[in-house]
Amino acid sequence: MRATSPNSLWGNHRFVVLECYIDESESKGANDPTVCVAGYMGQGKTWRRFARDWNKALDRAPKRVDMFHATDYEGQRKSKDGNFYGWTIPQRARFMTDLINLVKGYKLKEFGVAIHRSTYKQVMTGNRGHVHGDLTLVAAKLAIYNISAWAMYREWKYAPSFFIESGSKYYER
Repeated sequence: MRATSPNSLWGNHRFVVLECYIDESESKGANDPTVCVAGYMGQGKTWRRFARDWNKALDRAPKRVDMFHATDYEGQRKSKDGNFYGWTIPQRARFMTDLINLVKGYKLKEFGVAIHRSTYKQVMTGNRGHVHGDLTLVAAKLAIYNISAWAMYREWKYAPSFFIESGSKYYER
């Protein structure tokens, strides 16, 4: 990210990081499922400190937590290999409180967009879906527009930079 920042002053500029870990993000049984893209925005130097403190919070967990997934935490994946398998209720509550307090302690701007599948289908008729992307990509684009409008309202000297990762090495088009 440093190379893409004006004058390579990465730590002094604001970035929006949209990290989407999407696995069954829509309820198949719902009449009108919804996709949500949400995130936080902050300066590069803030993200660097936040990442350090977030990793320390994960290291303090009662059992090894390499990466926090809310689905795992809420018990949707109950395998013995899951990060939160066997944790007591007080351990889970203390861990979540620590993470929430960590996020609240940083000056990050929150944002998010949710779109009902039925709304997407009504609007994305004809060639629009091909031009603008699937429901998740449209939600990500709307989140970018919303945070850009907020930055303009705040009269930022530089526009925020955006990075959208379309997947990992396992992602195929």
